[in-house]
Amino acid sequence: MNYDKLVDLIVKEVYKKLEETNKNIVKHKIAVIIGDVELDPITKSNLDEEYTVTSYNEEQIEADIAIVSTLSIKSMANIATLTGINEEENFIINMLLAGKKVYVLENGLEYRKYKNTAPRALYNKYLSFERELKVYGIDIVEFIEKVEDKTTRKEEYKKVEDISILETSNFISEEMSFEIRNKKLISEMDLRKPFMNGMKSVVIDKKSIITPLANDFIRIHNLKVKRV
Repeated sequence: MNYDKLVDLIVKEVYKKLEETNKNIVKHKIAVIIGDVELDPITKSNLDEEYTVTSYNEEQIEADIAIVSTLSIKSMANIATLTGINEEENFIINMLLAGKKVYVLENGLEYRKYKNTAPRALYNKYLSFERELKVYGIDIVEFIEKVEDKTTRKEEYKKVEDISILETSNFISEEMSFEIRNKKLISEMDLRKPFMNGMKSVVIDKKSIITPLANDFIRIHNLKVKRV
């Protein structure tokens, strides 16, 4: 065998070994799945290309990324307020603190199922929790097309600003006004139900009388009263 052919053969073998090594390095990255719902085929296929995919367990110490397939109402509130009360919630918070990526699948957000039944004020609260998660760096996605391990803080803040602008049209206004007209006496009960539906201000007649209990309700809940 001549010298040139030998060199060519060695170079090819080295490249082959390097490719195998690179593949093994990539596969050493771990993607942890949190939740009871199986991943959709698109997300699973995209993850399998780069990650060793594993389900979360309480012995899990660290991972490169986390994908939350289901997020309950309770867990969403706990993570948004940074008061994790179980291992899964604390794991997610610690991932964020370590600068790791956390994804939540849209169809796994439990609170969205109650959009048409929940009082507006309550639903708005969970909308605000979702916004908090995004501020912390959590990506809420339909499915995962391509996973990026790192994004700069500047990019994250820019994304949060864009999210805030886009969501303004979807956010149910908290400054809702409710009219109680042609009623001489305004009681606490007249205010309670509208308040539960998101009322923040009430319009009443100039000569209407507000009962002491209704006045207390207005003061406690910081309601605005306008007489016309």
